Amino acid sequence: LDPDPGLDDIIVGVMEKAASYGPNKAVFGDDRYAIPVLIARALLGPVPMRARCAHILGLLADDHYNKIKIGELGGFAPLVELLRVGDKGAKTTAARAIASLCEARENRSRFQREGVVDAAISALRSDGLMAEAEAILRQTSTCSYDAVEEVIFKLQPFQGEEMCEKMSSRLWRAFVVSNPEDKRDVVPSMPASKEILEEPWASEAERSSASSEGSAANEKALRKQIKKDVKIIVSWLQRRCYFPRTYRYRD
Repeated sequence: LDPDPGLDDIIVGVMEKAASYGPNKAVFGDDRYAIPVLIARALLGPVPMRARCAHILGLLADDHYNKIKIGELGGFAPLVELLRVGDKGAKTTAARAIASLCEARENRSRFQREGVVDAAISALRSDGLMAEAEAILRQTSTCSYDAVEEVIFKLQPFQGEEMCEKMSSRLWRAFVVSNPEDKRDVVPSMPASKEILEEPWASEAERSSASSEGSAANEKALRKQIKKDVKIIVSWLQRRCYFPRTYRYRD
């Protein structure tokens, strides 16, 4: 935590090599200081060193429990900041780490709260990081219609830009393919006609007219979804009772 130019490169280099070896990822996660120190160093100091620490966090995020721990300890903030202000290489590194963290269900609320979407769109427009931005934004296709709609709404002002138009179409198709049941039943306002499905930025009038049909079925599906959500919340609370601190998740 006390930067020393003579030692930083050596220490971080050792940590990079150690973190790239599979069994060591769990060791890093169980250590009380390793991840907090990496998060702190990813937030402060010169951009190249911050990018290297972000790279290590990305390596550690291959482990599911490390994804949760990095998210709970505030790991999104330095990565999002790096995605905004770093050079192209640093942004690429940060984007890959963020995409890995977002795979954990427990991090979905942080994904929306920490400004990840805005940072990814900024990187897409300023540096052309199409693959990296898509890897992040595709996580919305596993969330809900509202999350996808929010991302597409933020892309809408840039519809004259080719990459933003492609991103909107890809995200919408990914959501429709990965959530066919949500598309039909769970989301009351999901557009039903082929024309609306092809245009995610369709007008509100078209959506409301499409959603007015089969309201009884939608209400039944909504009750089913609420029941499912309650089970997820109860399950999460049960896990938290057994594992109050992520340091000891494995115990």
